Amino acid sequence: MRVGAVTDRGQLRPSNQDGYRIHDRLVAVADGMGGHQAGEVASAAALEALVSYPLEGDDPGAALVAAVHEANRRVYTLSLTRPDYAGMGTTLTAAHLAGGRWWIAHVGDSRAYLYRQGRLRQVTRDHSVVAELVALGYLRADEARTHPQRHLLTRALGLEATLEVDLYSLEARPEDRLLLCTDGLSSVVSDATMRELLARGGSPAEQAARLAEKALEQGAPDNVTVVVVSLDEGDVLGADG
Repeated sequence: MRVGAVTDRGQLRPSNQDGYRIHDRLVAVADGMGGHQAGEVASAAALEALVSYPLEGDDPGAALVAAVHEANRRVYTLSLTRPDYAGMGTTLTAAHLAGGRWWIAHVGDSRAYLYRQGRLRQVTRDHSVVAELVALGYLRADEARTHPQRHLLTRALGLEATLEVDLYSLEARPEDRLLLCTDGLSSVVSDATMRELLARGGSPAEQAARLAEKALEQGAPDNVTVVVVSLDEGDVLGADG
């Protein structure tokens, strides 16, 4: 499995509250929220809980969802320990390769995309106010990019003791690219431009750098995190976790 990853605080934010992890056949991104450094604490705690959770077993999807629930418990418990952590939270989008498939667990407005045969498809659905408005037909997708409530989430880790987690499953193919990103990329770079940049080829590291650079060129008002994954034939055949 070849992975390229970039994280950057962007052009306007004083710190980077995003994070990512690459661990064995697991990749994940998180976008923290909270005052001072609380967002950074939340995203880091969620990612550490995720990668330390055992994902072995006969049901890889259920194991990944359980890992996200543990990450939620960890962040929520931590938020109760200090006044400046109160109300902190984070998005989390995680992909685990097992049994020849990608299992993707998702909460928030970070995203997973699949690039296959020249086409880019958003796999996850944002848990945000504007995503709900688009789904109901009240907003167009292009209008959602500049909507004043575009950063309001309807679901995030750490805000409550319990959490609903979305789970997706995709066939893993060596010629694919799996893209995970925070909204620092998707809010300023269109899907069409992302597809174009991925279509130029290169290694996952080159593609991730190219995508992050485009976000920075567009002004990058938020933190930007990009993870691109490609597989070799042996990765797919051997992914029986």
